Amino acid sequence: MAIVLRYVDSLGIVKERFIAAVHVKDTSSLTRKNAIDDVLTSHKLSITQIRGQGYDGASNMRGAFNGLKALILQENNSAHYVHCFAHQLQLVIVAVAKKHKGVKDFFEQIALVVNVVCASCKRKDILQEKARESVQKAIGKVSLNPASAPAWQARHGKGGRAVFGEGHSPQP
Repeated sequence: MAIVLRYVDSLGIVKERFIAAVHVKDTSSLTRKNAIDDVLTSHKLSITQIRGQGYDGASNMRGAFNGLKALILQENNSAHYVHCFAHQLQLVIVAVAKKHKGVKDFFEQIALVVNVVCASCKRKDILQEKARESVQKAIGKVSLNPASAPAWQARHGKGGRAVFGEGHSPQP
């Protein structure tokens, strides 16, 4: 189960962040709620801070009495349910991809690479290191080692895209 948080930062900008992929032993609402509770707790957050919740529309998620939606609403009646249309978009993309050989082949190759890389911790570490080196080279000599600097800055160009260049370095 993937958990994504959407929030408004101190500047009033809506942010959306993936915070966890959690393995659940079954798809029951209670199991999923307990997993969400655990993830929120590990990030020093609480169900009482939620103002909205969105799922793909499956009955175990949105059920009025026993669904995940209902379990969260029992603890926090401000956690309003909104249907997640991204799931429907994903279904459309999958259907289109299956009908176009080039797109289907591309995603099959990506799946193969992911399976091969993830099957080995060593291969995964090598890929992550190469990606880190590539990003470092692309943005300059900014350290991306989380232990070396708490944050790095970027100025924003047209369209809200981050622009990296000389003079942008880690902040103490």
